[in-house]
Amino acid sequence: MIIDLVSRGRRRVALCAGTVMLCVAGGGAPAVAAPHRWTDMRLPALAKSMRVTAVNAFRPKDVWVFTADTRSGMITAAKPKAFHWNGVKWRRFTLPRRGQVLEVAGRSRDFWTTVDSGGMSASGWNGLLRWKNGRWTVAKSLPRPMDGSYPHTGLTVLARDDVRVFTRQERQKPTRAWRYDGRTWKSKGFGRFLTAFEVLPGGRMWAADTTGGEDESFLYRYDGKRWKRQAVPSSLGCPKDHCSRLIWFIEATSEKDLVVGYGDRLLKWNGAARSLFARGPLGGPVSDGAGGFWSVETDGIDLTWDGLVRVAPTGRLTTHPYRGPAKGISLHGLAVAPKGPVFVYGSAKSSTGRRFHLWRVSP
Repeated sequence: MIIDLVSRGRRRVALCAGTVMLCVAGGGAPAVAAPHRWTDMRLPALAKSMRVTAVNAFRPKDVWVFTADTRSGMITAAKPKAFHWNGVKWRRFTLPRRGQVLEVAGRSRDFWTTVDSGGMSASGWNGLLRWKNGRWTVAKSLPRPMDGSYPHTGLTVLARDDVRVFTRQERQKPTRAWRYDGRTWKSKGFGRFLTAFEVLPGGRMWAADTTGGEDESFLYRYDGKRWKRQAVPSSLGCPKDHCSRLIWFIEATSEKDLVVGYGDRLLKWNGAARSLFARGPLGGPVSDGAGGFWSVETDGIDLTWDGLVRVAPTGRLTTHPYRGPAKGISLHGLAVAPKGPVFVYGSAKSSTGRRFHLWRVSP
């Protein structure tokens, strides 16, 4: 799961005064930041108008970076570029449709990406691309969103013959689920405006319902036939100074192992009860596959924070500030390699403006 913070705002979260440590959920002792090495992966030179939109790490030596031309704040007629790192060098690809890559899912030699037009550009395209047999192909065209704020979401590859993605035209229209069975596509409409999808084998799903507005969302579960609202108080675990009530993140490994993320905290469901798992400035948690999470540290206002937050499987938090020569760092998102390092992308000041970087963060 890839998170791009540029399109996902967060609200301010207070830190423990005078330190680089976070307030740990439940009132425990703060965790001291451990030293990590930030290695610049030296992306190939990008034009001033190009920005990184997504990163995926299948392995430490199998990393993809996707860029788009966003001149004047909108997607242009230029086709997006993909860069692949094999552990030795970068290889560049031009993708077959115009737009920006936002999500990546699948396996190293056979994976899918969502491409979004950016909402305002008439030259953009909306749909799915597929990387298979060493080349890029157009897999599926999807309806163009009426509003660029609602791109296609929830891309999930459960198997070669089970691919899911969800489209949202506008708030007044229901979300539509699309499924590929290896031969054909079928779609089904839902009577709710849903986001933050998590799909489990067998068709069970979790999602956040924001039908009521932008200030609050509610957790829903789909049992294969209907959606049912879950009894999760949106105020559970809220900090004293404010409370984020919008669900931005859902991670589930089974029906009894679910983590729900708000802008300032993570809640956990163990099949019997819900509890506060972690609290801090979490700007888009990404699972490490071992019960923990990594996140860009953010205040949700100008998105210029220059560190990472590590959430251990126990819920304990530590910060990992940027360590390197670049100045004016603004981190945007990250990917976690299985049993490997974290790859973080963002921009930094340069003599010609701002330049995008990819860093490998490891102990």
